[in-house]
Amino acid sequence: MSDARPVEPPVIIRAEVSLADPDTCK
Repeated sequence: MSDARPVEPPVIIRAEVSLADPDTCK
């Protein structure tokens, strides 16, 4: 867990991953 950044909902993390790697969403 990162102490630097606040806890974010899985939805936001999913969005970031999708933008970084669109193939991961498939």
